[in-house]
Amino acid sequence: MGAIETGGSASTPAAHWKMDESGSTTTAVDSSGNNVHMTLCQGTTCPQQGPTFATGEVNNHAVFNGTTHYMEAANNPLLEFTGDWTFAAWVGTTSPANQMLLS
Repeated sequence: MGAIETGGSASTPAAHWKMDESGSTTTAVDSSGNNVHMTLCQGTTCPQQGPTFATGEVNNHAVFNGTTHYMEAANNPLLEFTGDWTFAAWVGTTSPANQMLLS
């Protein structure tokens, strides 16, 4: 789903969540090697099965409901943005009426 780069080069992201898990997991695994895993949540309960996973074009992908599903990371120095940083994500919607720009 996304990668966050802070202070380093594009070859060393602080975190990289592919969001290609399967089943009823409550963890989005960080594939950067820095172990900045995200907890999947729903409403005010965390961890709880929030987003589900479905088969995509290449791998699985996370499906958020647009209202109560979210991800949460524990405090981690790698996620303390004190300088330049980049967040990248591929996002698809089920309806053109629900499209918006993330900035």
